[in-house]
Amino acid sequence: MGRVRLAGAALALLGALVAGCATTTEGVPPTTVRSSPPAPGATASPTPSGVPLGHPAQADNGQVQATVFGYREPLTGPAGSAWGGADVQVCVQKTTIFDVSVSRGPWQLATSGGHVVTPTQVSDDRFPQPPYPTDHRRLHPGDCARGWIVFALPADGRAAAVQYAPTGAPPVRWNVA
Repeated sequence: MGRVRLAGAALALLGALVAGCATTTEGVPPTTVRSSPPAPGATASPTPSGVPLGHPAQADNGQVQATVFGYREPLTGPAGSAWGGADVQVCVQKTTIFDVSVSRGPWQLATSGGHVVTPTQVSDDRFPQPPYPTDHRRLHPGDCARGWIVFALPADGRAAAVQYAPTGAPPVRWNVA
């Protein structure tokens, strides 16, 4: 019976250690969003209206806080495409036990026409700087990665929202239109 109680206490301690917050590598703490805990059985996804620009949101099953600071279009870039860009950041929770790999992959642009656009791999010095990591970057607990992600805009839709949608986790949405 004592071992069961000890195991339960260890699991409770581990759960408490997983919760936490992050600060940016730029030395500026992300803005916090205070909300009441979800009701039992409620989903953890954001409200349909999305998270306000500049506000972080728990993402990737609570391992990180993602933030969209702003969105701009049109951007000057290579001819033949219209471009839009988002200033984004991902911070790994300080109490996360393992390093987290981040990249542009989970970021998406949702359009008014119902399309989901993935980030471009095109590099151009005319795009806003600094760029968000293109390849997987390993972040330690408490570390952040911030930069611009650029999207080639489809001809039949305007940008409606920037989303952070890691595989296996609910997407988080920041409306930009």
